[in-house]
Amino acid sequence: MGAARCPAGTGTLVCAGPRARGGGRMSMMPYRLIGLVVLFAAGYAGAQGLEGRLESGPAQVLSLPVSGVIETVAVASGDRVEAGARLLALDARVYRAELRRAEAVLAEQEEVRAEARREWERAQELFDRTVMSERDLQLAKNAMLAAEATHAEAQAARTRAAWELEKSALEAPVAGRILALHAYPGQVVVSRDQAPPLLELLPAGRWLVRAGPGSGYRVGEAVRVRVGEADYAGRITRVRPVPDSSGAAEVVVGFSAADNADLQPGMPARVSRP
Repeated sequence: MGAARCPAGTGTLVCAGPRARGGGRMSMMPYRLIGLVVLFAAGYAGAQGLEGRLESGPAQVLSLPVSGVIETVAVASGDRVEAGARLLALDARVYRAELRRAEAVLAEQEEVRAEARREWERAQELFDRTVMSERDLQLAKNAMLAAEATHAEAQAARTRAAWELEKSALEAPVAGRILALHAYPGQVVVSRDQAPPLLELLPAGRWLVRAGPGSGYRVGEAVRVRVGEADYAGRITRVRPVPDSSGAAEVVVGFSAADNADLQPGMPARVSRP
């Protein structure tokens, strides 16, 4: 029988020999070899690491959970701030007044509750001496329970008023740099349905690396990031497939570095497994 005709682009090692002697099986070898080469290359890339470049870490968009009129703005775009620094504040007169009212109501309800408890204790003594009916005893108990409930409501109102006063000022959650400012004195902030963004803070020492493509990486996986001669512990925050047939993906790694580290956006970095 004649030799098998080789399709264009395939090697003679695959197509040589009679077609009757395993020609169908041999014709699959180019695809298997290609698959092995892809897997080997991906594994080699994973072992050697992925090349990428530094980016500044994601900015935090800050807002206020309460509404009001901005009274002071203590920062400007580009300013560096420490954790806990006051960034801006609403006119807090209404919140301070509400807190004083809630504290006064709570003090009154504490007296009412104390009196209801004393009445309940006296009613129990009278009932034990068979001087008071069971119905009157139950009424005294109901009055005490109502006083307890009203006192609890007053406590909750006082807690909420204190929280709203505290949240009328915006403080930096972490040290960093003000990336953008969207607030000004006199601005009305309405946070009832959705709190508006007031400023963007870029945390100090937070960095990202976009590297790849590679395969076999998982979100949350611990990796090592090498920039220049320094190594940093990082963690994969995102894996985004590359739109081709290789099955590889771009990985995004987040890591922290000291604020005085000599790092700049755009610097080359290598991501590898520890």
